Amino acid sequence: MARINIDDSLFRDHRFINLCIALKSGTTALGAFVQACILAQEHFLTTVNDRLIPLNEWDSNPVLLEVEAVGLAKRSERGIYVLGSEEQFGWLTQR
Repeated sequence: MARINIDDSLFRDHRFINLCIALKSGTTALGAFVQACILAQEHFLTTVNDRLIPLNEWDSNPVLLEVEAVGLAKRSERGIYVLGSEEQFGWLTQR
């Protein structure tokens, strides 16, 4: 499995700070965002769902809903896009 890099800018992003407040823990917020990134990476090469996380998989985890609520993920009719996925996982399509 490929390594997921989380840029230092995440820690300065107001949305991540809001996630820390919502989850009452920086460690829990970081874990939630990493979990969201892992799901995003797993689904990034799945063109059948437009590289998005299926809604049923996302909605089954209340912590991930908090990631979405603060704006670090965006919902569409087809699924969830975790912000930064294209930049972080674009290399997978070239491989």
